[in-house]
Amino acid sequence: MKRIFFTGFVICVAVFIVIIMDSIQRDVYSKSATSNEIKAAFLIKFTDFIKWPDTAFESNPDSFVLGILGMNIFHHLLDPFIGKSIQGRKFMIRHYKGMAEVSSISNVQILFVSHSEVPHYQEIFNQLNTHGILTISDRPEFIRHGGTIAFVKRGNRIGFEINRVSEKRAGLKISSDLLQLATRVYTK
Repeated sequence: MKRIFFTGFVICVAVFIVIIMDSIQRDVYSKSATSNEIKAAFLIKFTDFIKWPDTAFESNPDSFVLGILGMNIFHHLLDPFIGKSIQGRKFMIRHYKGMAEVSSISNVQILFVSHSEVPHYQEIFNQLNTHGILTISDRPEFIRHGGTIAFVKRGNRIGFEINRVSEKRAGLKISSDLLQLATRVYTK
């Protein structure tokens, strides 16, 4: 009886999350949002569905840091979140101009790799210690090079794909609810 109740509860929570994510996306689209606004909203929302290892916060336990490598496609879209609490920590943003700064990337929990860095994906993953870092890009080929999440466009909607191998390598735990919302999940 408890198991049936728990299963029913989990299904209700999953349905609720799907409805919320769909309504957020519909609401954003109904206001003629740009794809970058939608991606920015997803970046923030992903933090509710991912658990980082404790080691990801050892150097700076009071901060949750989003790094942007390459061209900043978000401009000031994420600024309203700076200083707000994400996972009980103060949200911050750091910008890294490009390949020359990859070796200086540290103490970030999310790293958004801009499409300007496409030619360098393999070099980035060769140099970057991704443990404790959720890597995200807006190019589908990012997944093949070792990225964790890639935004993809399906018709007029923005979706995302998830690489479980990269997730495990980074020591992250992505909730099953988020996995169900992905347009594709890679396990190899």
